[in-house]
Amino acid sequence: MKNNQNSSGHIFVSYCRDDYDQVLKLHHELEGEGLNVWWDQEILPGQNWKYEIQKAMKNSLAVIVCLSENLEKRISSGVYPEMADAIEAYRKLPPGSIYLIPVRLSECEVPPIPIDSVQTLNDIQHVDLFPNERRKLGLDKLLKSLHQLAKTSKTKAAEGNKNLTSVLPDLNKASAEQKKRW
Repeated sequence: MKNNQNSSGHIFVSYCRDDYDQVLKLHHELEGEGLNVWWDQEILPGQNWKYEIQKAMKNSLAVIVCLSENLEKRISSGVYPEMADAIEAYRKLPPGSIYLIPVRLSECEVPPIPIDSVQTLNDIQHVDLFPNERRKLGLDKLLKSLHQLAKTSKTKAAEGNKNLTSVLPDLNKASAEQKKRW
């Protein structure tokens, strides 16, 4: 596990603890693509977890919200306040921005949480990482979105926003398979 908690420009992953194994796999897949990923497992003993999560969300380049049957069954979960914070940040971005990405880990509803007076969370295109035989297709779509975001952010970083470059994969060092996905 990399220690990304002080880094900026990472991909923040919000998830229900009941989905830990699936999210761990996703975390490894994203890092395997050269992306800087932050999740609550980065929090060190003795740190204030609420503060660290808020700081990581504030410094994130994008937020992946993992949705599942397990989450639907929970009355409370840390995912809900994280979704609210991500929606608040998303509202401040220009229309068409990629920032908030709903990822379904199993058959479930993308909740119709209001983003503004016109759109809800279920209006944002989600990606499915299930069933297993279709996971690769869903992962490829997610990576395409994240790499599109990375390219846009890399351009902005070159224009002066240098704190975003830590999440970006080195496009010159990418394997042929990675370039094909992009």
